[in-house]
Amino acid sequence: MGELTLLSDYCLDTTVLSNIYIDEYMAQNNEAQIKIYLYLLRNLSSGKGVSVSSIADFFNYTVQDVERALKYMQKQGLMKLEISESDNIRGIRILPLTKKEVIVFKQKPEITKEQISDFAKRPEIKELLFVAEQYIGNTISPEDIQSLYYINNTLGLNEEVIEYLIEYSVGLKKKSFSFMKKVAEDWADAGVTCVKDAKKLTYDCPKEIHDIFAAFGIKGTNRKPQPAEIKYAKLWIREYGYSMDIIEKACIRTVEKTHSVSFEYADAILNDWKVKGVKHLADVEKLDDEFLKQRAAKELSRTKASKKESANNKFNGFSQREYDFEELERELLRK
Repeated sequence: MGELTLLSDYCLDTTVLSNIYIDEYMAQNNEAQIKIYLYLLRNLSSGKGVSVSSIADFFNYTVQDVERALKYMQKQGLMKLEISESDNIRGIRILPLTKKEVIVFKQKPEITKEQISDFAKRPEIKELLFVAEQYIGNTISPEDIQSLYYINNTLGLNEEVIEYLIEYSVGLKKKSFSFMKKVAEDWADAGVTCVKDAKKLTYDCPKEIHDIFAAFGIKGTNRKPQPAEIKYAKLWIREYGYSMDIIEKACIRTVEKTHSVSFEYADAILNDWKVKGVKHLADVEKLDDEFLKQRAAKELSRTKASKKESANNKFNGFSQREYDFEELERELLRK
């Protein structure tokens, strides 16, 4: 992609961050959106050109991550994007911020019993409830129906997308509708309108990421995977072609060795296994056995060398007597 033209309605000699952004926008932005916004301000103040791909490279994000963040910030009114006919972002105008009285994002409206009742009677919703029960393995509660109403009516996700949402969540071993609501809000923020959009998002973040978190000992459904973590997960699963049992082994070994969560250390382990031809967990066990044998052989070799050195030191450890041979000769002649 070519360079983007950065335009603004005001000029900056230094990187200045408006207090309005901090007070009224920052809390609604995720980490990626905040970083990208600050990066754009920095480049605007210095007059440097940027592109979507250069932003992605700078933060180790995907191009899709950057485009999604920019489009969301355009919805907020932080910027205006210039889109080409081929749907590529070719220009960004950073907009001046004005203080607003109240900014509300997806505030959950009051839902009446009548609305819920009418919602549940719709034929397509009846079918959706049946599908949901099959996936979850439990009867859908009134609270669950209220969550589905919120996802469908407030967030605007259609029945096909909701069905995929349930399938996706259950695939992550997350059967809670509170979890599904959070995912649905993220999808709505990203502009999901169909199953294809949702699948594109979920493919960008492998569903195994939560199993990887569990192997590292990361707990809590509110923990969002970071772009670098997603990149490693894709690398291990899609490029290395490793199954979760091997990845989990590397993650557990990482925590045992480093006492911390380190995707970099785990990647070093997995890359080493890939170079050595590991394809199954049994191959890892063979490598471990070979390593132990080699270490034992080295220890034995070091022990032998140490004993030999000790023996030599013992022989050379006696005090060497220094003889004056001329004096000795004179002593002998006197006798």
